[in-house]
Amino acid sequence: MTDNGKIYGGNKEIEFNNIRNIYNSRAKAIDSPLHAVMLQGKESELPILRNEFEKNIIKDNLQFDNNSKILDLGCGAGRVAKILPDNISYYYGVDFSEELIKIAQNELKNNNNFFFVNTEVSQFQNSGEVIDKRFNTVFIIATMIYLNEPSIKAIFTNLLDYIEYKKPAQIYIRESISLLNNRISLDKFYSDKLETNYSSIYRTDGEYKELFKTFELAGFHLDKELLFPEQLGNNTETRQKSYILKRK
Repeated sequence: MTDNGKIYGGNKEIEFNNIRNIYNSRAKAIDSPLHAVMLQGKESELPILRNEFEKNIIKDNLQFDNNSKILDLGCGAGRVAKILPDNISYYYGVDFSEELIKIAQNELKNNNNFFFVNTEVSQFQNSGEVIDKRFNTVFIIATMIYLNEPSIKAIFTNLLDYIEYKKPAQIYIRESISLLNNRISLDKFYSDKLETNYSSIYRTDGEYKELFKTFELAGFHLDKELLFPEQLGNNTETRQKSYILKRK
């Protein structure tokens, strides 16, 4: 069923051509990087509350030490980087928005082991900065809603080449999921809040778990899944959900 660019069910591939422009524009226009990346107005408390909730999830369920080698796909303005301890081995954040990357580089310029790369998440493996690195921690946050299935599957496959082979590792994924029985796709759907057309895919919990089988075949298991509380949502049809996969 389609409702003026809002599609219920199906698996139509979506074009995301204007998403980079949306984030670049917001990075320039909004003083708060947190509000810019979470696509909320500067008067909203939601970004602050969501960030605090997610910060606690990360601190309570992931382990970091001086051997932590971290890849953050869709890093935005470095929100996750600011949560991490300083004494990790290294951190590489990747994002397609040059304006958000500039903010991240500026705000974490004193962290000598934190690096930010401006490229498409689907091309992270071709980045000169990343190509010879290996990682034991991966973050993918609010990124897959802007990717079609073939791109996600390719990214997951490429990631397995960049995660340290047969060693303990952890993957943190957080996306907005559909609370309905089927996915919801926005295909050039006009957003009053953003004042422009917006495209995204809200997959079901089951669809994400099907995609995670790529990691399970490489020895990972779904260690924890956490649905954000209702008060941290702004839509009755979708909700933020975190998935933590680990390999011992």
